[in-house]
Amino acid sequence: MRVTGMVITFIDVEISARDEYDRWCDLVLMPEMAALPGLAAVRRYHADDDIMAYRHARPESPPIGDARYALVCLIGDEDLDAAQKSLADLAARLRHEGRMFGQKKVTFSNLYRLIGSWAAQGIPVSADAMPHLAHVGIQIATGFIPRVEDIAEASAWYIQHYIDMLTVPGWLAALKFEPHGEEGLGRCLHMFLLDRPPRVAHEALEEILPAWRATGLSPHPRGLYYRTFSGPFSSLAPLQHRDQP
Repeated sequence: MRVTGMVITFIDVEISARDEYDRWCDLVLMPEMAALPGLAAVRRYHADDDIMAYRHARPESPPIGDARYALVCLIGDEDLDAAQKSLADLAARLRHEGRMFGQKKVTFSNLYRLIGSWAAQGIPVSADAMPHLAHVGIQIATGFIPRVEDIAEASAWYIQHYIDMLTVPGWLAALKFEPHGEEGLGRCLHMFLLDRPPRVAHEALEEILPAWRATGLSPHPRGLYYRTFSGPFSSLAPLQHRDQP
């Protein structure tokens, strides 16, 4: 199914409740979501201690905070609002039936439209197939272009930045999203699919960043783009839960 957008939700759960929460997600929430019309895929991710050091947020960041979980619902319907409503209706039904997990805190959730997709050289898939590439983690980044007159230039730079990022080992594909209802206004969410563990992918990136900064490849040489949040998450496989301390 071709992906048109997504709902991404960041969730915090107390350590003592994480095992129960993981099992509820795998055996209640995820199957119910997968049965909804218009959803192309549902995925879960977690940020362990070893990758939290790579998380950076500015005051203008979405209020993700220290949330360790990310839930990504990829939408395959042109009507993004209808897909979001079906998710909201499911949540209401689970609460009504007493099947909602209560020991969690949603720190941020939003609806986005997919604007573009890129894959590393040597990955022979179509743009429509790129969101479905297998991966072991993701990198989420949010930001905005402060001045409307700079959107075209900054957006063109970011396309080249995607291409540069995808030359780094571990960085497999890039998906660009914009908030639904704010398309074209310079606000973006970038999702990188990683084919190596996030810590390994970040170590590879850190090796090349000094050269990029020295040559002006990154960040934008005129500061047209302002990053507000960035952080990696590891993929969670169903029923393969982490040992809890």
